[in-house]
Amino acid sequence: MTAPSNRWHLRRRRIEELAGLSPAEWADGPYSIHHHHRSGTRVFVKAMNRALPGFGNEVAAARMLVGLSLAVPVVEVIDDPAAGCAIIFAHRDLSPLGTAPEDARAMGRALRGLHDHGARTLAEDPAAFGTPPVTLAEVLARSMSRLPRTHPEAPRLTRLATRALAEDGLAAYGGACALVHGDFGLRNVGRLPDDTLCVFDFEHARAGHPILDFAKLWDRELAAPPQRAAFLAGYGDGCAGLPLTDEMLWPVRLWAVIGIMLYCSRIEDAHFRAHGQSLLDRLDREVAHHA
Repeated sequence: MTAPSNRWHLRRRRIEELAGLSPAEWADGPYSIHHHHRSGTRVFVKAMNRALPGFGNEVAAARMLVGLSLAVPVVEVIDDPAAGCAIIFAHRDLSPLGTAPEDARAMGRALRGLHDHGARTLAEDPAAFGTPPVTLAEVLARSMSRLPRTHPEAPRLTRLATRALAEDGLAAYGGACALVHGDFGLRNVGRLPDDTLCVFDFEHARAGHPILDFAKLWDRELAAPPQRAAFLAGYGDGCAGLPLTDEMLWPVRLWAVIGIMLYCSRIEDAHFRAHGQSLLDRLDREVAHHA
């Protein structure tokens, strides 16, 4: 009988073989999603089996994104027993983006291209993604329903969420529909040698209002005003007809904070918990200031 560690070793080698990686690019640890840096280059490998929740999202997004000017995953459905996975793809020679304004501007252009392409596809075929589109109000209410009543920040989050759901302006978030990446940020964007941007990791993708992709960006990766200004310059005027001001974005930022609190209620992560607490305090002050 093959020992579990050896079975994993053989499976990993099979995944790397299917992904077309050379021995020099092989990693040292197990992964389902793997980032690897070697000699100044970056390799991204992803292997999933059908049981993982994001499997259908990866396949649906890859199907919708054919013809996009950005480099996106070409998902191969392989169902290889030796690899223990159903889809696999790899990107290599990626340079990570940084926090400089020019990189923020490039990210803005990439996200706008992703949204516009998905919006055109969904306008032609509303069922193109395969699952119904979601609105900000829906995801905000759903997240709040999962928050334990005993959570120490439940009263404050409930107060802010109740106000957000009652805001007249929140209804405007329900009209537009695009392909939402679901986890857009520096970790999932890279630059190829020909300067083409590559966007990957669509396991959280969905059809919905494009404003949802600003949840992670605004406070976690575009915290400085110059970064935000550069990103908006790249993204273009507004988002589906909405002004992208701090006041208009606070409901989606609240959704991101609730997500952090939910995560940290299940998994102990002191650093991430402190980050979520800081974001909540900042958002509460901003909402009170604009009351």
